[in-house]
Amino acid sequence: MLDRVEKELPPMDGIDNIVRRLEIVSAWATAGMISGTVAHACVRSCEVGLKAFEARLSREIVEKLRARLEQLEAQMKRERARVAR
Repeated sequence: MLDRVEKELPPMDGIDNIVRRLEIVSAWATAGMISGTVAHACVRSCEVGLKAFEARLSREIVEKLRARLEQLEAQMKRERARVAR
């Protein structure tokens, strides 16, 4: 049974795959192929996966912004030194 699930559910490696996984789980639950409890557990794992993905993206954005801020601060420092001469 686990082999079938692993083959039919996409990996949780991106937003599109997580959404697709939710669609499949929803169809399975609607068709009575899995219980509501199992469907809820699947949905919860997708929610956690989305939050982790969101956190990773947020961290990347913050790191890029921090690097850009450092560049701009260095540029301003050089410009102030140039003007002060």
